[in-house]
Amino acid sequence: MRPGILHAYDAQNVGNELWNSEQFGIRDSVGSYAKFVPPTVANGKVYLATFSNRLNVYALFPPGAPAVYVQPQSTTRYSGEPFALSVFAAGTAPLRYQWYKGASAVSAATNASYSFASLQVADSGTYSVRITNGFGFLISSNAQLTVVSAPTISYAQTVLADNPVAYWRLDETNGTVAHDSWGGHDGQYNNVNLGQAGYNTNDPNTAAEFGTLVTPDSYVGNIQGIDFSTFANNATFSVEAWVNGEGFAQTSGAGIVTYGYGGGGEQFNLDTGNGGRFRFSVRDAVNIAHNANSTIAPSNTWQHLVGVCDEPNGFTHLYLNGVDIADATISGGVQLGTSPISIGARQGGINTTYNLNFAGLIDEVALYNYALSATQVLNHYLAGTNPVVKLYIQKSGASVVLTWSPGTLQSAADVVGPYADIVGATSPYTVTPSGTRTFYRVRVK
Repeated sequence: MRPGILHAYDAQNVGNELWNSEQFGIRDSVGSYAKFVPPTVANGKVYLATFSNRLNVYALFPPGAPAVYVQPQSTTRYSGEPFALSVFAAGTAPLRYQWYKGASAVSAATNASYSFASLQVADSGTYSVRITNGFGFLISSNAQLTVVSAPTISYAQTVLADNPVAYWRLDETNGTVAHDSWGGHDGQYNNVNLGQAGYNTNDPNTAAEFGTLVTPDSYVGNIQGIDFSTFANNATFSVEAWVNGEGFAQTSGAGIVTYGYGGGGEQFNLDTGNGGRFRFSVRDAVNIAHNANSTIAPSNTWQHLVGVCDEPNGFTHLYLNGVDIADATISGGVQLGTSPISIGARQGGINTTYNLNFAGLIDEVALYNYALSATQVLNHYLAGTNPVVKLYIQKSGASVVLTWSPGTLQSAADVVGPYADIVGATSPYTVTPSGTRTFYRVRVK
């Protein structure tokens, strides 16, 4: 029982793929293949039995009014990054689109996606799209876009500068959404203790604690839309996290960051799979596990972990605190993922709950669709052990806007001080020049 893909090719040129079931996996994904049951073509449809408790039927859409299969999604993003709102609709062509912010039509936003070259805080708002064809129209559900100032702490800046596909800071103090403020792949908290002290006291962003409120089933789950699978010998990706085992003995195989269920359904595991010690495991396209097993276990202190899959060069690597501590050879592609990506726990098998629970704190989880170099990994660790805050000053009309985080804004009449806290100042902070020179700095502690 393995996850599969159904492909459709041009009969006149089989090198031309017309469609496959993963192009829009939320609707079309095959699930798990049933052995010895090939696709059956009949009545203008393709029938495919599965081991996912369903019979898949594929066909062309009938004529009709627009229908939305994936609504625009609410999300929280950092300012300065590119972003696109999107909708997936079907119906008789041609489909015409018009995006709205609140009740106002957005100029020139007439495609299935509405792109922002560089998000600004002012772009925050409620968005929807009207879809029209010759049979009628419909209006999508509302999506709330929240744009927050990009972090100015050096560790987060270092991560973002290396262009992750997802970055969960796990700094929520309430609610159920674990925001991916870079890639939009939000997850859901389940039985997680939020608002805990994070990887470094110089960065007040908090961390999440797993396996203490309840165990098992303490995790961030339902993270969709990321897949590093390939049938070629060219898989490259990286998995990064800060962890603190808080002195707990770890279950062998306890998940830190995992894609897929245990017992052969994993694409990758960053976990404690070597008898409670750190492991980075990747399964190739023929379901062989390649395990970089370390001899080091989680401790009662913060540790920086990075798993790297670098298949073109034939290796996986596991780094701890900037040092390569375990390696494994790999070739033969990387298999498809199964159940969604999870943080803090993983499923021991296809029919289990998230029963392999990490016990302790996890912070600053990031995924990359390429192999981080040893130098990049070390730079991340060093930035995390001594994070510093930057104060940004930008002219805005006749005023000046100061941006920082974390810390308390201070001012002085002389560069050497004395400096005093500006009571009530929050970032961004607007200053109107008065003709008297003023110096500013940020106090972190």
